[in-house]
Amino acid sequence: MWAGSGEQGAYFDKVVERILIPAVASPVVAGVAALPATVFALGVLGHARVEAARHGDTGSDTLGFP
Repeated sequence: MWAGSGEQGAYFDKVVERILIPAVASPVVAGVAALPATVFALGVLGHARVEAARHGDTGSDTLGFP
């Protein structure tokens, strides 16, 4: 049907604008947002895990597991 409809059959600029650009941009935006959050979480929790390991606490005590 592409050949029969000619140039008016498909709006490639709209397809690029509404589908391709968001499909490429969304993982990039998600990665940029996740990177500082991950660095922050590792910075905060990394020190807590080291201290807990020094004191013998594995975290299972608080969950009720033997």
